[in-house]
Amino acid sequence: MRLTYSCTACKAQQYFLPKHPSRAALQMQYGDMVKVNCQKCGKTEKKHLNKISAVVDVRIIAVGFVLGLIATVLLWNYVGVVASVTLSLPMLVWNHENGKVGHFNRYAIRK
Repeated sequence: MRLTYSCTACKAQQYFLPKHPSRAALQMQYGDMVKVNCQKCGKTEKKHLNKISAVVDVRIIAVGFVLGLIATVLLWNYVGVVASVTLSLPMLVWNHENGKVGHFNRYAIRK
């Protein structure tokens, strides 16, 4: 899961680096507003926590896909049925990521 926001000046999607499982955890550490700096245009601004959203981290899905593919190839000659089950590893990783993203985006802070 990656946290993102849009810059108001250049409309570029930027990543918010501190990772927290929920907006409530972000609010306890930073308060209602966070200071962000756009990497593209350099503008520094304050964003409300509701303007920060979570998206699925494609890198984690890719790692799950590669690990599932390697496990399938290694186990195919020994245990065919178990190897076909390991092919579902990327789907399990994707489902877990979607659950975390949904949990983060579902909760909103009162303004």
